[in-house]
Amino acid sequence: MIIVRLQGGIGNQLFIYSAYKKICEKFNDVYLDVSDYNLPFNSGYRKLLLTVFETEYQSITNGIISKQFCDKYITSKKLLEMNHIDFHLNINNYLNENLFNRLTDNSYIEGYFTNEKCFGYSILQKKIQFKKQINIKYKNLKNNIQSTNSISIHVRMGDYKNISDFKICTEEYYQKAISYISKKIDSPFFYIFSDELNKIKKYFDKYDNINYVDCTDTINSLMLMSSCKHNIIANSTFSWWGAWLNNFKNKIVMCPSKYYLSKPYTPYIDTWIHI
Repeated sequence: MIIVRLQGGIGNQLFIYSAYKKICEKFNDVYLDVSDYNLPFNSGYRKLLLTVFETEYQSITNGIISKQFCDKYITSKKLLEMNHIDFHLNINNYLNENLFNRLTDNSYIEGYFTNEKCFGYSILQKKIQFKKQINIKYKNLKNNIQSTNSISIHVRMGDYKNISDFKICTEEYYQKAISYISKKIDSPFFYIFSDELNKIKKYFDKYDNINYVDCTDTINSLMLMSSCKHNIIANSTFSWWGAWLNNFKNKIVMCPSKYYLSKPYTPYIDTWIHI
């Protein structure tokens, strides 16, 4: 048995699910540990959202894990000493593709696995699709997005103000990205996504053809973002997947050159443009 811990918001969940599917190619008995989403403190903040996609997985909770592997009650927050399971802890928050070659049965794996090279674009693109249609409330907006030279802009605020390894993308970054893409695209129309729209409007009010997307629903925001023809993303797994799920053949994706503050690694696709 191999168990992969599911954690974080929808961007992290999709990366972890992608690693899970890759592991399933080599092993038969593989489970996602969804215990994080059964914890009381997690209620209302992080929700299990994989179910809105066409995803297939076997899930397991900490109660079942403790029954199968040891007498202690296991939470997915701590690595406990166990006699029957090997732990592979990804302390760098991203998955080295070579880890798959080192895996053995009876492993518990946790990490964020933000490395597209690990799971392969073409294989997973066919497997991760939205299951439901967009909310009727946003249907007209989606139609407008699809009928224009639409460019999503994501500004991640919120929790980034309190996480030491992430920096909120600067106004200068967005100015440079808008300037670059405006030279490449005729009649661009920008759609701004943010968890704090009122605070970031000052960055964009000087531009023409701006639409602030007032959508607090995570999944509908991701669907709208991925419906745009081009994307200017933040250093965020949420907008990473908004760009990755964008199926427009000639899409331009722009990203900040630095993702983490403390390490040089970036999870970006080779064809994306770094600013």
